[in-house]
Amino acid sequence: DWRVGASHYDRSRMQDLGGGRSVCLLELEANNSSNVFLFVHGSMASMAQYFPAAAALHDEGKGFGCVAYDWYGCGRSPKPERWEAYAWDALYQDLEAVYNRAAAAAAAAAAKQGAKNKNKNGSGGGGGGKVIVVAHSYGTHLAMRLALEKGVDQLPGSGSSFGGLVLLGGTIATLDGG
Repeated sequence: DWRVGASHYDRSRMQDLGGGRSVCLLELEANNSSNVFLFVHGSMASMAQYFPAAAALHDEGKGFGCVAYDWYGCGRSPKPERWEAYAWDALYQDLEAVYNRAAAAAAAAAAKQGAKNKNKNGSGGGGGGKVIVVAHSYGTHLAMRLALEKGVDQLPGSGSSFGGLVLLGGTIATLDGG
């Protein structure tokens, strides 16, 4: 049912990202895992498309953290009339700010899981939390840039918080070559 997770909009809020920009953001804290899924929608869409996935990954006992946001001009985020507000670099900076929040949430979840494991068996273990970025359509281009700017050498096994990339319905190139 596509309505699963519809209450997640009630759990979202406006979040200042700095630089005079804010977005509608959903952050669901990891409670059984140190991994966080970051959902990036495409243009003219909203984070609501990911609510069923967030419900399955977080609400239904899996306990993964989930972060999603509405881009500028989409969903419940601001819709300024200035064209520059929607520039590629501005949208990317928003994603990077949201990613940094997701990475901090993954690190906090990993520390919590490590403490829980230490209490159970006397060893911390577990390693750092990871952010798995799931992107759709035009959002895949922003997500690929994020992966490239975080560095291929910083992918899993390197101590980076970047844990993976899932691209759904991407295109070969954007109009501006991004």
